[in-house]
Amino acid sequence: MAVTASTAVEGESVDPSYLHPYFPYRSGNFDAASGRILDFKDGCSVAFEYYLEAMDQAMKSDAPICAVPPHATGSEGPVRHLARRLAQRKNRTDAAGCLVRTEEIQKLSQGGCRDVNVHLRSIRAEDADKIRAGKVVLVDDVTTTGNSFRACKSLLLEAGARSVDCFALAKTTY
Repeated sequence: MAVTASTAVEGESVDPSYLHPYFPYRSGNFDAASGRILDFKDGCSVAFEYYLEAMDQAMKSDAPICAVPPHATGSEGPVRHLARRLAQRKNRTDAAGCLVRTEEIQKLSQGGCRDVNVHLRSIRAEDADKIRAGKVVLVDDVTTTGNSFRACKSLLLEAGARSVDCFALAKTTY
């Protein structure tokens, strides 16, 4: 059964954990960690392995692992791949594919609309049995406004998750 939210969740509390700050390239504070995030997004295996180890150490061992879906429909994306690999460790449930993008949106890093309703209209929850009654960990690469997390958390809770902890590799800082 697919779950799709129809109303905004503006007031939904989302306080994601993250590994380090991300400084956009044009901010003047761009650093090595920010460069590693871009490498991760570009599919660099060294960056991927770095984040796999860091996230594995930071996460609860038995939680189902979900991923914020990429902007394009039908795309696996590095975050979903990371979530799948994390699930292979420490007997976690692979719920990486439970959130599905049903309508392509413009990449947020390229000026796409960051409104929570954009995500609520373009994502649905599937395979709810993988997350039902569980304490789910939701993973994304970079969080800026928290609206991707906010929408996905709402969908997972509607699909039956007991709770959702949001965890990003980095948080945009200006």
